[in-house]
Amino acid sequence: KVIQRAWCRKVAREQQDVLERSIIVLQAQYRMHKCVNEYAVWRNGIVLLQAIVRGVLGRIHLSRWLRYQSAAKVIQRAWCRKVAREQQDVLERSIIVLQAQYRMHKCVNEYAVWRNGMVLLQAVIRGVLGRIHLSRWLRYQSAATVIQEAWRRKVAREEQDVLERSIIVFQAQYRM
Repeated sequence: KVIQRAWCRKVAREQQDVLERSIIVLQAQYRMHKCVNEYAVWRNGIVLLQAIVRGVLGRIHLSRWLRYQSAAKVIQRAWCRKVAREQQDVLERSIIVLQAQYRMHKCVNEYAVWRNGMVLLQAVIRGVLGRIHLSRWLRYQSAATVIQEAWRRKVAREEQDVLERSIIVFQAQYRM
């Protein structure tokens, strides 16, 4: 009986130990299961929160990107307008230069025609005036020649008269 009781106590103690170990293992399993479930809830909550945050940040990023796109389009339109305006200004200046060159060419040609006409007119007038002047000069020359001839005749007659008088005086003195 003592052995049996000792044996029974030993078996009971071993069963108690097994039971305690089994309870500890069950408690550990339960706690592990509870922690795993709690971890899964937390993980799912965190993943959901991350998804919400990513969504919010994505929408913020998208709205910023859209604003940047809108601003970029405004800048591009303004730049295109500026480039187009500069090209139009260059084109207008080129047209003005071409028009000025054409007008200058036209005026130079017109001036050349007028100048040639005026030179021709001057030549004609100079010819007419030259002929008039020449005819007057020739008349004056013939008049001067006539006057010179008359003067020379007068001078010659006076010399002849002086000579005749001196001869008469000489004859008169010789006869006397």
